[in-house]
Amino acid sequence: MRNKLVGKLKNIWKKLNKKYLVIAGVVVTIIMAVVLIVRADLFNRGMTVAEVSKMICYASYDKEYLDSLQIDGYWYDNYIKLCNEKGYFSGKDANDKVTYSDMRTIAKGLGITDKKINSKLWFWGVVSRDKLIDIYINMLPMFPYGSDVKTIDAALAGTPSNISELGEWKAYTSKGIYGFTGLILDDKIDKQVSMIVCKDEILAVVSVTAEEVIYKNIWVKYTTDNKIYTNIYGVDREFDVEGLERHVSKVLSDVKIVKGQVKNVDIKTDTISGKVLSATSQYIEIEGYGKVDLDEDFMIYDISDDFKVSDYQNIILGYSLQDFVVANGMVCGAVINKSLEVDNVRVLIKNTGYKSIFHENVSVTSDKPYEVKVGEVTNGYGAGEVLEISKDSEMFAEGRITVKPADDGEIKILNVNRSQGAPSYKGHIELAVSEDGITIVNDVNVEEYLKRVVPSEMPASFGVEALKVQAVCARSYVYRQLSNKHYSQYGAHVDDSTQYLVYNNTVEYESSNKAIADTNGLVLSHNGNIVQAYYYSTSCGVGSDVGLWGTDVTKYPYFVSRDIGSESRNLDMTDEAVFEKFINNTYDTDYDRDFPLYRWSMSESVDEISKGFNIKLAAQYAQYPERVLTLKDGAYKSQEIDTVGDIKDIMVTKRASGGAVVELVVTGSKATVKISSESVVRNLFGNENVILKTLKDERRWDNLPSAFCMFKKVCEGGKVVGFEIKGGGYGHGIGMSQNAVKTMVKNGMTYDEVLQFFYPGTSFLE
Repeated sequence: MRNKLVGKLKNIWKKLNKKYLVIAGVVVTIIMAVVLIVRADLFNRGMTVAEVSKMICYASYDKEYLDSLQIDGYWYDNYIKLCNEKGYFSGKDANDKVTYSDMRTIAKGLGITDKKINSKLWFWGVVSRDKLIDIYINMLPMFPYGSDVKTIDAALAGTPSNISELGEWKAYTSKGIYGFTGLILDDKIDKQVSMIVCKDEILAVVSVTAEEVIYKNIWVKYTTDNKIYTNIYGVDREFDVEGLERHVSKVLSDVKIVKGQVKNVDIKTDTISGKVLSATSQYIEIEGYGKVDLDEDFMIYDISDDFKVSDYQNIILGYSLQDFVVANGMVCGAVINKSLEVDNVRVLIKNTGYKSIFHENVSVTSDKPYEVKVGEVTNGYGAGEVLEISKDSEMFAEGRITVKPADDGEIKILNVNRSQGAPSYKGHIELAVSEDGITIVNDVNVEEYLKRVVPSEMPASFGVEALKVQAVCARSYVYRQLSNKHYSQYGAHVDDSTQYLVYNNTVEYESSNKAIADTNGLVLSHNGNIVQAYYYSTSCGVGSDVGLWGTDVTKYPYFVSRDIGSESRNLDMTDEAVFEKFINNTYDTDYDRDFPLYRWSMSESVDEISKGFNIKLAAQYAQYPERVLTLKDGAYKSQEIDTVGDIKDIMVTKRASGGAVVELVVTGSKATVKISSESVVRNLFGNENVILKTLKDERRWDNLPSAFCMFKKVCEGGKVVGFEIKGGGYGHGIGMSQNAVKTMVKNGMTYDEVLQFFYPGTSFLE
């Protein structure tokens, strides 16, 4: 009996021990977790709401929009405000640490269902810096502007702490100049740093990847016995140095820095030169050398005027302005030693119908004998002789093919059709091949180019004085495009379509040629900078400024919102009632009054407007996810959408200066969306299946002629049965109205007076 009792007591004791051990284990685990959380906070391993709000905003909004916001308080106020509007960090202070709960709220707001991401979020307490950055990087594809955010590795050359002339919150790095608002970088100077960036703004420092740095391809101004004076990516620095084998000046070098001391200098002096035929971030194609690989740290040093530093994106195609420094078979840098004197432009010729820049086959001839150069071999062809080249031609084995006519001849491209038939081109053409087909580039003198542009952009019947206006605007535009990099890999500045300037779609005219000659070399400038002179077809009687595109209007004071007529109304076109009254009337004093698209209208049933809208909705969201927002849980959010159902209401919520719609809300039977862009509004509400009535005719257009419009419900028996869209003008409404120019010169204004009317404060630059 006694033994049984002892046995029972032992069993009870064992069970109690196990129970207490389990409880003790749980307690220890909790204590350890709390210690880890507190430790993360104590050792500042977390990130503040201010820091993370900045990171979230640059992934959620267009950078230009963020840069345009006024800072009235602390640097982080706007970021926190925008995040709070999305329901992030509500009730938290700027210096509070971001927790896993905060990140779960953000993930929910983005609609993240990815198990890998969500598995990183199910913890508690403060998120350590390393884990938060990892979570943020994984979330980026879910943000509207997540693709703009990158991780880079760069050497930090200077901040305002060591370079007094630097602007506030500006850092010079081996990858260019970056802003770093709200961050601390001073302790990372002359180190290699991994950073998260959005375009030219540093969002966060991930880590220091090396305590020493090699500044590659920097400019050595000169050396002394114990000093080396350099320019590192745009900022002057001097370093102590010992043991230089020889003194050098004005050369590229790689300089190794360890703890502020120069440990090695590698001088680079070999150069090549020639016309730049094409350029990418991987190579530069130089006439006579072909494609030469580009060093990752390629830099340009402009010593032709004031000393300037830039990267490959500032290489000017079609010109030989620089000596290229080469080392180890790569182009390391360029030294620009002469100023640009504009004489030619390189135009990419699209196929028939302007559908593509690529051609399956090319067929050419000339009215004069012509030469075809392939590599180092040149063959002659007679006038009228046809050369046909396919994308599989062996001629491309030597690279680019150049076709050049003799004397003042022109090359005719037989496989392309324009309004006047097969077009002919002055200058010469170059053919290059890729997997997609053959590209054709016309290298032509700017003034000759304008002879085929001006009558393609403005009717020659408008007269010489009006055509002078067009010539100056077109010339200014093309001068600005010489630095455009959209087609740099194909060796062109522009193409020949409406995307740039319509080129060679019609023959030359005596009136347009005289206008070009009379304004030879004239371009518009403001404060010494050439103006990109925007223009459009027809005004509704008023124009807009660049605020229409969300751009800071103070940067472009020569684009103004004003009445385009002989009298000023000075109306507030941002007011809905004022605009409605204006667009429902016509005014004899408006310069565009007699042109068909001065006023236009469309009447659509609910079915017609809904079908036209919904069929384009998904594509517009895919292209502009930040401009097509869907109402969900009381807030507008960026999410995929392909229909709103039957449209019940259209309400304009914002007009730009001048009256163009820049924001509206569409309420449908299945969803409500907010559209925030004049171009998206024009696209979504254009409907080629519905008649558009102008002052003089009827048309069918896939896009609305302009965003200077209003939407009115049509009701029967208290039910919405359709909508009427009334508007005026054709085009964006910024800069010059081409049709207005015809009336203005007819009324006696000279071309320079017209230009001052549309671009006030500008002057001529020859």
